[in-house]
Amino acid sequence: LCEELSRDYSVSSAADGGGCLRKLPSGRPDIVVTDVMMPNMNGFELTRRIKEDVDTSHIAVILLSARMSEDIRTEGYECGADSYLTKPFKMDMLQVRIKNLLDEREKRIRSFSGTAEVSPMHVTVATVDQKLMARITEKLEENLDNTEYSVEELASDVGMHRMNLYRKIQSLYGMTPSEFIRTMRLK
Repeated sequence: LCEELSRDYSVSSAADGGGCLRKLPSGRPDIVVTDVMMPNMNGFELTRRIKEDVDTSHIAVILLSARMSEDIRTEGYECGADSYLTKPFKMDMLQVRIKNLLDEREKRIRSFSGTAEVSPMHVTVATVDQKLMARITEKLEENLDNTEYSVEELASDVGMHRMNLYRKIQSLYGMTPSEFIRTMRLK
């Protein structure tokens, strides 16, 4: 997989779920492709932890498994997976899923940039992201007339480190927090 996907994407690998979680903050991937059956932490637990953490909940997850039952597939989607492919699968199928997930992300970013109305429910995907964006929107609306309101203050108000806020807004909206604040004020 790494060799094949490296032809079109920047790829990083990990031996298990724990290794993946340790790499997420520095690697900042758009998508995690993981097997369900792994040592130490299975793909379901990895997916759950990615989707429940506000710093990583925007990352798309594709689960791969030889287990084909509907119950297993349902469990994968219940833990937050964006896609589930059963083995054996064709590499073309995986590449199409990756492309589609990246295209969906770009559409969300464009929909925010082109719309005159700001609604976190229409742009974000995960409930964690919706809650965070609702808090960010609320804090920005409270400080709409405060021209001195900064990214650092916003990060503090929503309980995030400034860099984590930067990464989250960048991944969801394709802009920096400063640009996001400016866009919100203009809209």
